[in-house]
Amino acid sequence: MAKRDIRYQAAVIRHDRLLLVRWEPHEHPAVWLVPGGGREDETEEECVVREVREETGLSSRVLRMLFEETVTDGRTPYRLLKTYLVDAPDGEPFAGEEPEPGARGEITAVHWFDLRSEAATAVDVLGTPFTHGSVVGIRKALGYG
Repeated sequence: MAKRDIRYQAAVIRHDRLLLVRWEPHEHPAVWLVPGGGREDETEEECVVREVREETGLSSRVLRMLFEETVTDGRTPYRLLKTYLVDAPDGEPFAGEEPEPGARGEITAVHWFDLRSEAATAVDVLGTPFTHGSVVGIRKALGYG
């Protein structure tokens, strides 16, 4: 498997709300994350679509890249995040799976977070500065703040 130092993530938006997944690592507190992960033998867009399907059960298509951000948090293996705007207009999301062997945790829930509310996307709500930075970038790129 190739080194996964870039995380490809999906900003799935419906009615001013952003879809996040609740990740519960085996040895750390649970956090909310933008659906996404590392690339396999596929294009960046194919990776984003696959990750959305695996983690939320939704069929989707990439509309465009929103932004890239460098990761300075030493607690994650990623050095770069690439966030894409994704259309997933049909179906109800559900907590999907981490199909990779040796996954360090599991997805236990999905939730729509209101992009109009800074309080709903605060670090203490999300559980991690890692996700907070992505949500702030998504809000800014889409004109929410």
